[in-house]
Amino acid sequence: MGRVAAQNACDCADARGGGLVVGPMTGLFDPARDLGPIYKPLISLAVAIILFEGGMSLICTVWAMPSAEVRRLVLIGAPLAGCSRP
Repeated sequence: MGRVAAQNACDCADARGGGLVVGPMTGLFDPARDLGPIYKPLISLAVAIILFEGGMSLICTVWAMPSAEVRRLVLIGAPLAGCSRP
């Protein structure tokens, strides 16, 4: 791992730890309280951006032929999950 990648990994770990201290541990920041009505749309937007970026970085040629495990999961697991509903 290069010097820049190691530094970015450290910055990310520091940011996560800081978020835990400011949020749940001390209660200084409560998103629902502090952001008000924009809280839910902001979360939805963040999830949409993450999913969009993940979809854009997929390599579709790898998905051309599903593995045996995936076929089994879809062909056997999906009907079983549907049958287990009350």
